[in-house]
Amino acid sequence: MMIYRIHGDNIVECERIVNIILDTLRPENTNFYLVSPSTVAVEIQAAFMDRVVEWKLELLPGFNKNTKKRWSGNIFDILKKAGSFFDETPDTIISRIDDTGNENVLLGIEFCSALQAGNQAWQRSARAFSTGRAGCPYLYIVDFVKYELNSKTRARKNLRFPNAAVPYSYVNYSKNTKNFVAQIYIKSEEFDKTKDSAIADFDESDFGNRELGIYIVKRMLGINTAKEEEDILRKNMNVVRFLAKHSDDNINFSADEWQDIYDLSTGDIVDYAVSRARFGFHKTLAMKSHHGKSEEIIKLIDWLGVGLASKDLPFGIIPANDRPVFAKRLSEFYLSAGHSVVHSIARNDKHLIVAVFKGFKPRGDDNRPDRGVLPLALMLSNSDVDVLTYIYGPVLETNLELLEKNPKELADKNGLWRSILALSDFIILDVPVLGKKNYAVERVYNTSDIKKYFFSLGSGKDIMPKHAFSNAPVNFGEDDVDTGIHYLFTHILGRCCFEGMCNPPGGGIGADFL
Repeated sequence: MMIYRIHGDNIVECERIVNIILDTLRPENTNFYLVSPSTVAVEIQAAFMDRVVEWKLELLPGFNKNTKKRWSGNIFDILKKAGSFFDETPDTIISRIDDTGNENVLLGIEFCSALQAGNQAWQRSARAFSTGRAGCPYLYIVDFVKYELNSKTRARKNLRFPNAAVPYSYVNYSKNTKNFVAQIYIKSEEFDKTKDSAIADFDESDFGNRELGIYIVKRMLGINTAKEEEDILRKNMNVVRFLAKHSDDNINFSADEWQDIYDLSTGDIVDYAVSRARFGFHKTLAMKSHHGKSEEIIKLIDWLGVGLASKDLPFGIIPANDRPVFAKRLSEFYLSAGHSVVHSIARNDKHLIVAVFKGFKPRGDDNRPDRGVLPLALMLSNSDVDVLTYIYGPVLETNLELLEKNPKELADKNGLWRSILALSDFIILDVPVLGKKNYAVERVYNTSDIKKYFFSLGSGKDIMPKHAFSNAPVNFGEDDVDTGIHYLFTHILGRCCFEGMCNPPGGGIGADFL
């Protein structure tokens, strides 16, 4: 009997994978039981294609993260060794235990039922970038569609779509890295063409439920998945075109332009955007958010910048030929910028992607969605470009000191700083500093050496297995309570109960039962 493991943030996400597998295999026999006080297992007997499937699936909810040590080993160590250098990790990992007792990572999966709009749409791009970089296939499962709700009555307000650049970044990243990284859109409970004309022309054959299940099972069996990958990416691209048709062509690429970019035989989206220069790049800042020279910087970007896919995204392009002018103006705004860093920014042999975002909340706390800004930009582009990150939000004094003295330690301590330092060639801070006595700083850094360091971590060519750790937790906590409640009401009491709200923000499962 082949042994597989489904590692997940919680028991519900583990069982969601199990249910996809069961719906695909339609097994003759299934047997759920406990192999530890909080580890559920299921044995399956089924036929798939010309194979006899005899599997044992072990469900291991709750990862080792931060100071939490739930298991004697960490499944993410396998990915980190292969080059996954972000702390952002998938919701679920499927692995296989081989005959030697080693655990082999097969696939990373992310589920999202949140509204795919604004910065939420790219919040998980760091997970896709990092997992894909390690050579591990990654699927981002999107429940489509979702509505903005009234905060008090929870009545539907507006249907909001993500920018087409977000799903295209997965298509492009998969194409560029030769590793399968894709979004799969599945029909949500709110999808109803009869009630909303905005989705009337959505082709429901672009939902990927069937391909998702077949891909997972084939991947687990070691069967070639080229057809499923091709079908999923084709549907991914169809969704890109659909979203583009529902956006403003004056400030976004049109559906035909996205198709032109996909069909390019030479060059990529950055070259395409620069050659067209059809719209600029503009970052809108609320008046209260401006700081230091930010207003002048926005005007400079408005003058020289070209939109990368959309005028509304928090990043754009300074064309290579305009980099000397851009660098000269920067040196006039920031007199403390050293000659060498200004000279490096001024090089005109490659385009410069400029990302502008606040970065940190009013108290200097990490702004999680901003972790995905730079990964999205890099997934969207596959050309040799430099990246400059401009931050105008408040920075903690302790973090500023670490940035000056030991940036690698800062990257280890903070996920947003890791994203910035790992993916930026240059960083400009024009920020208020929060300390015992608040003050402001202007800094221009060349961080290309730090970026090279991160990209030297792992090749992503071969994910090596690691000896499997015990399927019994070494520490017990809320995951075990969640698993116990879930197992009791789902597999023992069965249909006499209904499991309600699961995994609310900021908590465990928090289930209600009727």
